[in-house]
Amino acid sequence: MSNIIKLANGARLFVAPQKGTAAASIFVLFKVGSRNEDLSVWGASHFIEHLMFKGTTRRKTTLDISRELDRYGAEYNAYTGKDITGYWVKLAGDKLSVAIDLLEDMLFHSKFDAKEMQREKKVIVEEIKMYEENQIMHIEDLLEDEAFAGHALGRNIAGTKRSVLNMKSEDVLKHYKTYY
Repeated sequence: MSNIIKLANGARLFVAPQKGTAAASIFVLFKVGSRNEDLSVWGASHFIEHLMFKGTTRRKTTLDISRELDRYGAEYNAYTGKDITGYWVKLAGDKLSVAIDLLEDMLFHSKFDAKEMQREKKVIVEEIKMYEENQIMHIEDLLEDEAFAGHALGRNIAGTKRSVLNMKSEDVLKHYKTYY
């Protein structure tokens, strides 16, 4: 049975121990996605998701974050949708406190380093290009754009190359503070 805890900031925490295994999964979901963005921060929710893995006040680098999770054989990732952003870790149940501590650190103590933000913009632009070049994946974006023309639901979750490169750090941080 899973436990659902609503945090003071509105985020929902799902803790789901796995019966018959010694594993546990933890998901933290925020009610924010691309539909919550205006054009000045188009792609910010996805951008913030990436930045959460780039270092915190306690875990200075991406490598520090991944090493800690890899030490325990954890699986972890994050995703951004039109109306939700989620972060998850699955690992041995007796190490659940490690996952909780790490997610809390990432989600509420990320550094948002200016150099790292500029570097990550290039990563996201490459990701956008990869999806645009994959016809099967890109067709969904084109259909949504047509079906929801003029509405945030019709825009690509990652933004565009231009919107990502032109996004201002202070606007991204404001978006983060509004929804996290």
